[in-house]
Amino acid sequence: MYIIIGREGGTGKSQIIKAIVAGLRILKRDQEIILLAPTGAAADNIGGNTIHTALGMTIGSKQNRTPPQRIQRLWATKTIIVIDEVSMVDLQTLAKINNRCKVAR
Repeated sequence: MYIIIGREGGTGKSQIIKAIVAGLRILKRDQEIILLAPTGAAADNIGGNTIHTALGMTIGSKQNRTPPQRIQRLWATKTIIVIDEVSMVDLQTLAKINNRCKVAR
């Protein structure tokens, strides 16, 4: 399932993400979600990680085929991925995210 929450800045999109996390915490399923963003500032705003850090992606060089153990452990329990500021992510990067998620899982 894909859900896109789009509006201009300052309308509460990040607050919706925080509400989703709170709901999962109530259901005791908060370990299943991972919050990502393309920049450190956006990731910090939602209490998440940058896309590159969470997926062990490097910028500008060839990716290792197998992600480090740290990345595999991180993704072992994840079933929900949220990308804040997804409009800043180009299609090539989205494809890389998809591939890294497959390998990490």
